[in-house]
Amino acid sequence: SNSSIGILLLVCLAAHDPEFPRWTSSSVELLLPPRQSRGVSLGRLGVVIGGALYLWKGYPWIDPAMSLLIAAVIVVGTWNLFRQSLHLLFDGVPESIDLAAVRQLLLGLPGVSEVHDLHVWAMGTSQNALTAHLVLTDEGADLAAVLRGAEHELHEHFEIRHATLQLETPAYARQCGLRAERRCA
Repeated sequence: SNSSIGILLLVCLAAHDPEFPRWTSSSVELLLPPRQSRGVSLGRLGVVIGGALYLWKGYPWIDPAMSLLIAAVIVVGTWNLFRQSLHLLFDGVPESIDLAAVRQLLLGLPGVSEVHDLHVWAMGTSQNALTAHLVLTDEGADLAAVLRGAEHELHEHFEIRHATLQLETPAYARQCGLRAERRCA
């Protein structure tokens, strides 16, 4: 039966690696522990119990019943991971980022008078990216200082390490087609 094979496989894996399963540092696996690891353990326990019941009592229905129960545990345990993956796939603003707070932070930088065309998305499960247009307060603003300040603050407050910023003079910004007044931001 499948349960008996599962028990044998589980015993062999556990004997080969006493720390089975070992969580690595890959980004998707970091989303799994500890809740999903408990689900994996419950699934293994279900396989052992199902196999033992089948061998002891010979119930032919126990293997499919345990399989359905384990499948239900997997679906319930991974639903949030599926939802987060779908959000990541469609480049949604990460849940950990407050877009209004990012806008306020950028507006509070010395030399910045306006922010438009602001976008934040996840590049993976642990890296976020940002693009924005920053309108300078005057034509003579120190561009390097504005960029350094923006990158530093975004990293410090929001863990955004990849920022693409377009600096605009006030004269250029009046003509920019992506400004809010033109309903494109």
